[in-house]
Amino acid sequence: MSSCQDNSKAVEAIIQAIKKDLSSNNPDYALGSIDKLLQISPDNPDAYNLQGVAYLQLKKHKEAIQSFNQAIKLDDSRYKYFYNRGNVFFEEKKFEDALSDFQKAIEKNPPQNPQTADLYSNRATTLALLNRREEALQDFDKAIELNPADPTIFYRRGKTYLFLKNFKLAEADLQKVTELSPKNADAYYFLASAQIGKNGNAQPETCQLLQKAMELGHTESEKMWVEVCQNPQEIIY
Repeated sequence: MSSCQDNSKAVEAIIQAIKKDLSSNNPDYALGSIDKLLQISPDNPDAYNLQGVAYLQLKKHKEAIQSFNQAIKLDDSRYKYFYNRGNVFFEEKKFEDALSDFQKAIEKNPPQNPQTADLYSNRATTLALLNRREEALQDFDKAIELNPADPTIFYRRGKTYLFLKNFKLAEADLQKVTELSPKNADAYYFLASAQIGKNGNAQPETCQLLQKAMELGHTESEKMWVEVCQNPQEIIY
């Protein structure tokens, strides 16, 4: 067996160990293995990408961006490098930069990629935060078409509809979230908000939703419950 084959196997073994550490949320262990990987393969873009992921888990955003920049410099054809850097920009609230990276990730996205729905969902969320909500809804629609079992996408689209005061569609999406993710306290709270917006007041079902949200630890629900269930009145949005 050639030394080249041995080196390739060693690199792959270290990469798998790094991914295991990252999936177990052990970024410090991962960084130690990444250092070893870079000694063996100093121009490996995946090593820098994984390094960026580790730094992102540690909330070291500056270092994460530097690592993703290096990965992209070595290979700018990989969607996940742009996607991961976009997530850092998003956490930094640099939404224009995040949008640019999510756009590039979609452009470079390979066919049949199981993460495609996430790409559209993240771009949609970023568009919504940039007040481009109609465009965001188109991306949310695409994401749901690709992955109709993901409660996060319905939740994000539902909140976008809620902001646009399309209470009927917001209600439908947030109801779906409670079915797919029955312990999501935020979903019950915003579903109640959508029903109040649609009906102009709190129906008994709405009060039950607020009680469920309170049971799940949603602190704002108690205040709304007192306002609309103990002291019912017409609500004007």
